[in-house]
Amino acid sequence: MDYLWGTLQGTARQFGAADYSSVGYFLGVVVNIMLGTGIAISVISIVLSGIKFVMSKGDPKAFVTAKRTLTYSVVAFVLVAGAFVLKIMILNMLGVTDDAEIRNAVPTF
Repeated sequence: MDYLWGTLQGTARQFGAADYSSVGYFLGVVVNIMLGTGIAISVISIVLSGIKFVMSKGDPKAFVTAKRTLTYSVVAFVLVAGAFVLKIMILNMLGVTDDAEIRNAVPTF
C-alpha cells in the first residue's frame, strides 16, 4: 500500500539490488516466492479439475482426465505444503530466530 501511495505522490521507492542486503534475505525471498507460487498453482489446478468434473457430464474419458488432474493437483499441493513444513523444521533445527531475515523475507517492489 505504501508503494501505491508513493507512486501516486511521485515519491515511490525504486526497486534495486541494494534492497537485498544479505544472502539470507535473498534466499528467503526466493524460497518464499517459490512456495507461494507452488501453492497458488496447485490450488488453481484443484479448482479447474473440479470444474472439469462438473463439465464431464457422465463422459467416462473426461471423468478420468478430471480425476487424474485432481490427483496430480492434490499431490502437488501436499508436496509444496511439505516443503514449507520442511523449511520451518530446518530453520528451527538450525536455531534461526523469528526475527531472522531468511524466515520472514518478502520481496520489496
